[in-house]
Amino acid sequence: MKIIYKRIKQIRELIWFHSPRFLHLIDYCVAEKRLQLNLYFPWQKSKGLRFYEKKIAYIDPQKVNYYDSDRFFSGFYFVQAGDWDLKKNKITDKLQYKIVHELFVEGKEIEQLSCFNDLVLKYRKFDENLTIEDAAKLVVNKYQKLQATAEIIKTEGYKTQKELNKSGINRFNTWYDEMRISIDRNGEYILSGSGNHRLMIAKLLGLDRVPVIIVRVHSDYYANFIDRQSLSLYSNSNL
Repeated sequence: MKIIYKRIKQIRELIWFHSPRFLHLIDYCVAEKRLQLNLYFPWQKSKGLRFYEKKIAYIDPQKVNYYDSDRFFSGFYFVQAGDWDLKKNKITDKLQYKIVHELFVEGKEIEQLSCFNDLVLKYRKFDENLTIEDAAKLVVNKYQKLQATAEIIKTEGYKTQKELNKSGINRFNTWYDEMRISIDRNGEYILSGSGNHRLMIAKLLGLDRVPVIIVRVHSDYYANFIDRQSLSLYSNSNL
């Protein structure tokens, strides 16, 4: 059953991903009215918007201590009930955290990473024609770029993707390619997608302010702590 359910979610994701933009806009307009008027069935868990505006919020990366593994963004609502926020893991258990720690704290060479061979195998899994040597070069190249990124952040500060001329439009949403953050029922931040390595670098450098996109908020937190009209969540936004 789990396999079937996952397959259904994958199909839904593909449909949402390839839908024309105007359908997303219609979905947004309808969902916005339902949210304003609270027009939901009692058993509905998902409330809110699936179409996100280009709004960047700033948060303290040191307060992002959890991540989730959900990548089916078609199922994300800006305001969402249920127990999705309980299915989170410690950020220190994330592979990217361990990689950044080994590179920048322990001072390991890229080839000395404890997961280096696994990363090589991962590349070969996606392209069976790759030799071990070519896959290894791809891994080294990837993390050399990460080292360069870390140096830029250290010397020039953390910039938005737009400031770096790297902003893009996701095919089924309109956020910039920033770190994606969910907020649980207690106001805790959860990393939900892009920006894994950037977050780890920001934490390592001791930064206290980075740009993010808020993609999901638990309905309890939204109802109890956020001014719905002004959406104070974005009070410090850079639009």
